Amino acid sequence: MTQKLLTALGGCKDAGTSPANARTVGFSLLLSVSLAHHCILVGEDWAGIGFTREELTDELTTAISAYLAARQPS
Repeated sequence: MTQKLLTALGGCKDAGTSPANARTVGFSLLLSVSLAHHCILVGEDWAGIGFTREELTDELTTAISAYLAARQPS
């Protein structure tokens, strides 16, 4: 899955300025799956934050997009 995402991200228009690498993409996948798993097991009102699933999706998308764009290749 990481390799397929690396290939897809490599085709993006800004891939030359901020190329993704396996470690960054792999961590992003782990973060996404971990939060989804936690949300499913614990529910939407966890840690006193009260994100809906839609809000959690928006926040996670924003965070991972920023993370992928800000990371320098290792």
